[in-house]
Amino acid sequence: MGIFDFLKPTKDITTGTGINERYYDDGQGEIWKRWLEKNGNLHGFYEVWYRNGKLKLKGEYRNNKLYGNTKMYHENGQLKSEGPITGDTREGKYKEYDKTGKLVRECDWENDVISKTIVYWENNQVLLEIIIDIETKKTVSTKCWDRNGERISSDNPEVVNYLNQFTGNE
Repeated sequence: MGIFDFLKPTKDITTGTGINERYYDDGQGEIWKRWLEKNGNLHGFYEVWYRNGKLKLKGEYRNNKLYGNTKMYHENGQLKSEGPITGDTREGKYKEYDKTGKLVRECDWENDVISKTIVYWENNQVLLEIIIDIETKKTVSTKCWDRNGERISSDNPEVVNYLNQFTGNE
């Protein structure tokens, strides 16, 4: 960065009302994010990109709060997660995908608290189902299945190894 780089024209557009855009590298690079404002508030679409030009996040705001189906993407462009948000609060079914686009987990949310989680084996069979009491935030039940759909213990070494790999706790 040179001493007079601040004099270079920027591609950034920030209006306070209407479409706004910010670019990487102090306004000189590729698009970083684009959003709609109304009277200085986030109100309308909101999009964020990775440096490689692939979409990272797509959502919608109303009066500075997220609403609607929000989607996040892996850096390779595959869908990473999707689910509904109402006023910055997760409410409903969220789905998470691996970098190849395969569904790996579903979570049911109630008032921004997970009430149920389902994790899938790589062959799309259900591996784990956890039910949580949203008042106490404690697990009510846990069920596990092997790759063939047979019930097994949650401390089964194959289950533990797979979950550790899935959560990054190898």
